[in-house]
Amino acid sequence: QPPHELMNREILRERFVGVVGGDHPIARRGRKPTIDRYLAYPHVRVALQNTGASPVDMALAALGRTRTVVFSSGSFFGNFRMLAGSDLIMTAPERLTRGSEMAHIFTFELPFTIADYGFYFATHPRSAADPGVAWLSDLVARIAADKPVSQGRP
Repeated sequence: QPPHELMNREILRERFVGVVGGDHPIARRGRKPTIDRYLAYPHVRVALQNTGASPVDMALAALGRTRTVVFSSGSFFGNFRMLAGSDLIMTAPERLTRGSEMAHIFTFELPFTIADYGFYFATHPRSAADPGVAWLSDLVARIAADKPVSQGRP
């Protein structure tokens, strides 16, 4: 959540999904795994910031469970290719798994709950009446919603 002194506009909500290579046993079963099956495989952890436990690890800890992390990196995209031909599991934002370039992966519903999260467009109150800021905010929201974007400018 951005600082409270800023004007915040939520532009999208995101949720996490499980991701494996297309030949992974979970992909071959083609359905949501049990939590035991999810935890039976080694995991890739993406740490965007060094803030301690990830949302995945916090959700698992609330259930008294842990996962075995064998690799950690700072990039979701860099890990997608690593999943192919391996028994690794990664938990990633669903939006990142879309597209034809992701044909080699299989996504699935997680067998536990992780709260979804928002992305915000934050502006200072002094900019609230600026038509350029309003245009940019609308443009970002349309792109985030996968809606057509006109070529017009403010």
